[in-house]
Amino acid sequence: MSSRLPTTSRLPGTGASSAGEPTVGEHKTRPFLHRLAWFIAIWAASVAFLGLVAALIRLAL
Repeated sequence: MSSRLPTTSRLPGTGASSAGEPTVGEHKTRPFLHRLAWFIAIWAASVAFLGLVAALIRLAL
């Protein structure tokens, strides 16, 4: 008995159109403004969090 290994990959998630995930080249087409909006939102959240920490420290002292 000889077992033959498959020549193609049948692992889930390895295909180009699996579950609507973008392929390697598709993520580059995301609009610049969308990425900029995420950057600004994360920056604003971090500034707000640091302001909250500073206010709590000021109350504690």
